[in-house]
Amino acid sequence: MSKSADLIRRRENVVCPGVGRLSTLTAKSARGAILIDADGREFIDFAGGIGVMNVGHCDPDVVEAVRSQATQLLHTCFHVATYEPYIALCEKLVELLPHGEATKAVLINTGAEAVENAVKIARQVTGRPGIICFTGAFHGRTLLSATLTSKVSYKTGCGPF
Repeated sequence: MSKSADLIRRRENVVCPGVGRLSTLTAKSARGAILIDADGREFIDFAGGIGVMNVGHCDPDVVEAVRSQATQLLHTCFHVATYEPYIALCEKLVELLPHGEATKAVLINTGAEAVENAVKIARQVTGRPGIICFTGAFHGRTLLSATLTSKVSYKTGCGPF
């Protein structure tokens, strides 16, 4: 059995089926736009980590920035302890995307979190309870974002919607 096939078998044994699998591709390493699977085969990464690897895998500048930050502070909850890199990134976002004097930024982990925050803001600002979404839309797998998602399998048994 190939290393890739073994990884897929192991995945099926322990990973919840709700974590989708679009292919049998495995990833052991990557550089730039090239993914190398568990068997050493090379593939062009057309997905780019679903859009989050826009500078490619293991970009030397990104690797150095991560390495440098990891020697200082890996993580703490910003709600508990304020730290400069979070503020610096928010300052840069506000500079790049100005929206008046009251422009604010928030850093979010996932698209679903961004959608949920956008829905909360829209409801608070407008006072309206309803949200419109398009057929075929995907907004995430959390409970609120699933209500806006067309793919029925992501929300079966979680409603009513």
